[in-house]
Amino acid sequence: MKQIGNVDTIQLIKDYLESLKIAGKINDWELPYEHLLTRLSAALFFIDNVDDNNPSHLFEGILVSLEASLRKHDSHQLSEMLWELRFLPQFSDN
Repeated sequence: MKQIGNVDTIQLIKDYLESLKIAGKINDWELPYEHLLTRLSAALFFIDNVDDNNPSHLFEGILVSLEASLRKHDSHQLSEMLWELRFLPQFSDN
């Protein structure tokens, strides 16, 4: 049984995002409601990149291997950050 708020794949992505932040490749990132998550497909990561260009090159491996999508976050309902990283259920809920 998965522990709420403790999903291995989510932790790996958080570690990767933190490494991008430390390296100066993104400004910041956030994962709202992470303490309630039990699966990756429910996670919505938000990212602010250093410039306004599309940061998809930073996430190529994640986008392909975990069937993720990176898109402009225009609604700003859960976050004020510029980009949203989301995962498809069939590959992410192992």
